[in-house]
Amino acid sequence: MKILGLLGLMLSLYTIPSFAGVNGPFTITCATTCNASVDAAYQLMEDDLNSSLPNADASNYLIGMANASVLSMKASGSDYANDIDLFVFKVSAGLGADIGDSSLSDFKGNTVRGVGISPSLMVGLNPGALFDLPEWEYFDMNKIKVFVNFFSLDIGALAGSEIDGKASNFGIHFRYKLIDPIAWAPGKLLHWTGVDIHTGFDYSSLTISTSQTTTDSFTSGAATANMSGTVKAGAEISTFTIPIEASTGIQLGYILSLYGGLGLDMSFGSAKSIATVDATFSTTGLASTADGDLDLGQEGKPTAVAPRMFFGTQFNISILKLGIQLDKSLSDAAYGVNFGLGVTW
Repeated sequence: MKILGLLGLMLSLYTIPSFAGVNGPFTITCATTCNASVDAAYQLMEDDLNSSLPNADASNYLIGMANASVLSMKASGSDYANDIDLFVFKVSAGLGADIGDSSLSDFKGNTVRGVGISPSLMVGLNPGALFDLPEWEYFDMNKIKVFVNFFSLDIGALAGSEIDGKASNFGIHFRYKLIDPIAWAPGKLLHWTGVDIHTGFDYSSLTISTSQTTTDSFTSGAATANMSGTVKAGAEISTFTIPIEASTGIQLGYILSLYGGLGLDMSFGSAKSIATVDATFSTTGLASTADGDLDLGQEGKPTAVAPRMFFGTQFNISILKLGIQLDKSLSDAAYGVNFGLGVTW
């Protein structure tokens, strides 16, 4: 019996062997006619299910899911690489992961505590090209760019019958040119983009779960443990984040743009577990019964204030832009990656 782990759920890549023994989130407790063989058979069944559940204790699992959801939104709602004369339109897909106690250099899939997914559509405008905006001594309204992003995705319809869920997001962001660009070579063959300040808000909602109805058995000595029923695992995550960012970059010719920066995320929200066991446990030849329980915690929250660094690159083919951005939280083990395809005018 294999229930997909949460990382495999969202990325549809693989099942992660994680838990073994009595420390996993799924436990089976013998209720009647218990002996050593019965307990051992139930332990084999318990180990099998735990081998494909998230590798984190109940509290870390939900915190990891919340932080991964926040990081999955990065780069979906703003623009860091383009001069925008009139508008920008971008389609992007963001993935976040809390990799727990491992690092990228020794990353192991079974340490992942949570993942997030945020596909999004973004539209940005240059209000100064449409309106005659006021200018003050230290603040020029014409240097502001405005972005709106949104999306909703039925994960169950996309992934299949064993997976159910929905991802949605919405955000509004503002970019202000604090320091003007400088051309270091004629015709912008080498071009410093100056310094931009970004802020706004992101709202992200993700509900995802997997359920599997199964009949299975494990034998130890004279006892064969049987299970018939359904196990459901997943999470409901809702986060609201206010980012404050500073970015800069360079453009090489008209083809390649490189940028990076620092940010501070102020996040609110929660992650609640989906964890149910609706199954019957018994042993062959004995009137033994047992109770099953799945403990993924009750509720977790994202890190309230988290500094972050990011780096991105973009390939420019006339008005068509293809980019990737990497984000790393500096206060926890959360990472984000965003792939985007856009048009800028």
